[in-house]
Amino acid sequence: MQDDRSSPNYEGIARRMANLIRSGVLQPGDRLPSLRQVSRRNRVSLATAIQAYRWLEDEDLIHSRPGSGFFVTTRCEGSMRRESSKPIPHESDSELWLPPRPPADLLPEHRLSRLISAMVRRHPSMISENTDPRGDNLLRRQIARRTAALGLDCRAEDIVITSGGLEAMTLALRAVAEVGDAIAVESPCSAATLGVLRSLGLAPVEVHATPEHGILLDQLEDILTTREIRACLFSTNCADPLGYVMPEPDKRVLMHILAHHGVPLVENDVLGDLAYGARPSPAAAFAANDNVLVCSSFTYTLGSGLRLGWLAPGKYRARVLELKAASSVAPPPLIQRAVAEYLQGSGFERHLRALRRALEAQTDDLAQAVRASFPGTTRLYRPAGGSALWIELPPGADACLLQERSPRTVVDWVPGCRFTTSPTLCNFMRLPATDVRGHALDARIAALATQVGGTTF
Repeated sequence: MQDDRSSPNYEGIARRMANLIRSGVLQPGDRLPSLRQVSRRNRVSLATAIQAYRWLEDEDLIHSRPGSGFFVTTRCEGSMRRESSKPIPHESDSELWLPPRPPADLLPEHRLSRLISAMVRRHPSMISENTDPRGDNLLRRQIARRTAALGLDCRAEDIVITSGGLEAMTLALRAVAEVGDAIAVESPCSAATLGVLRSLGLAPVEVHATPEHGILLDQLEDILTTREIRACLFSTNCADPLGYVMPEPDKRVLMHILAHHGVPLVENDVLGDLAYGARPSPAAAFAANDNVLVCSSFTYTLGSGLRLGWLAPGKYRARVLELKAASSVAPPPLIQRAVAEYLQGSGFERHLRALRRALEAQTDDLAQAVRASFPGTTRLYRPAGGSALWIELPPGADACLLQERSPRTVVDWVPGCRFTTSPTLCNFMRLPATDVRGHALDARIAALATQVGGTTF
């Protein structure tokens, strides 16, 4: 395949944008960067940018609207083919795209509800008070205290409270990238992460990762050397779906590579607290500069209903605050203060230790059930944290086909094709350890194994 960079300037730009449209990253109706933005970003003349857009118009991929700019053509056959190449999940399946969440009985719901009730009695005015757009000061101080223990040089004033981890990730990406930019991600990659990139019009460039070591750093070095990558978006702790924790020496090398190339890191650390052993530090702890943005949340440790996340944006703090002020407000102050008080005591760390033990035990039980029921050539990858197994099915098995043919009534698994933008990984699946527990585990895993066997050719 010919590299676009060997083509004439305008043609290379046009083909890269065409790939974004045909792959579905840019959707029908999406507004494209202005001609001046294309010229500036690609370091070409305005005439070259105009030629590129004319090429795309000739291909019927884009059209202009007088006074408004250029937009992706509404009926784009390439995008439609892409959308039909994978089964479209039912709306009720949207939660499956996220990492599996711990069951409610493992979360401190009663303790938090008491704290919130007490907060209402003591500070009723907080219901109507205007809040600091950065979030509750006490909560930010507690987060800064915890991150300092992990090696992050992060003060309370450097932290921005968000409405969950996805908002933190979205703000971080918007701060460092624009529509059409290429973002390096690990592969396989969280389906939710791929969804965020798509919604922002960003192009994922996949860097292979292994369950044993995480991101392949040699491949990352090659990609950064040969391609124009605007930022990297990685999870180095308990990454979904593989569940690996990158070794600390590799995290140091990762940060050295990114510093050498001047590429910012958006680190998604939402699952870091679920590591089975000692809490690992994020890769950002080994950064030699502030060109890193760390995203996290309390969704997987305290409950998704809190809608509480945070972002340490490094040198992009002003831009993140500007974006947040224009798009959302801080979560309810009562919720923020209640969580801050919970973090202030020792109860949160005790809860985390118990949660990690429970998730590890559930994952081991699931692995045992899979080994007992699935074909002998099935390969399991035990995670270093989280609550899911990454499973390689026997040759010829097709989890993507199974998703189309069989209603997911046994276990809420996700086929491997959901964790990549390429037509691969269909013989893999992510199996949640929190969906089936107790006496029903063996029977339901055996039923799933029977379904898997029916798609083996």
